[in-house]
Amino acid sequence: MALTMAGAVPTSAAPPPDPQTCVGQTPPNLPLTQPGPIRWGINPRVQVGQLGPVPATAAPAGQRAQRRQLLRGVGGLPFVLRLNRIFWPEPAGQLDALDSDVALYGGAGYLLELQLRYHPAAGETTTSPDEFAAWAAALVHHYSANSQLVSVQVTNEANFSLSDDSSDGGYTDVKDALIRGVEAVKAQVVADGVGGRVKVGFNWFYRTDPDN
Repeated sequence: MALTMAGAVPTSAAPPPDPQTCVGQTPPNLPLTQPGPIRWGINPRVQVGQLGPVPATAAPAGQRAQRRQLLRGVGGLPFVLRLNRIFWPEPAGQLDALDSDVALYGGAGYLLELQLRYHPAAGETTTSPDEFAAWAAALVHHYSANSQLVSVQVTNEANFSLSDDSSDGGYTDVKDALIRGVEAVKAQVVADGVGGRVKVGFNWFYRTDPDN
């Protein structure tokens, strides 16, 4: 996730930027250990997470143009479309929109990945991780027979608590939700007989700056 922040800061008080502490800069001497094959892809949906508590306004016209471009194909290369912002508890209309995207892009030959987000309402009890895990397993079961589904990401950046829109880390019991969700989804794809095709995992927020 790229972080961009802007504010009204007096120029006389602003220190010059330090290129050694640029947000997200990776040290050049990190050891590499047996890098595996890279599978390329993008998010085809109109919204991604932004830094803050609420999403930015969507731009439907841009989405239509992007869909037209995607449906022209990618020359037969393996290319994954990551269907993101699939939330629990499920907002109205979410499953219908997801069904439409899976049919549209899967039908066009793209491989698919699902990103399952954990966003319990304020005041939820500690049973939320179990409810999330059960929902995640049921949703994956709904799509597991689709041969284009190749991976599932459970939660998003559970270790980053400062941005509810982009990340799940600010929600109660998110780490338990991650663990139980991965276990439940993995058990589901194995039970459905697609454990060899559908990979199950999670991601994490790398860092903000070298001191954090």
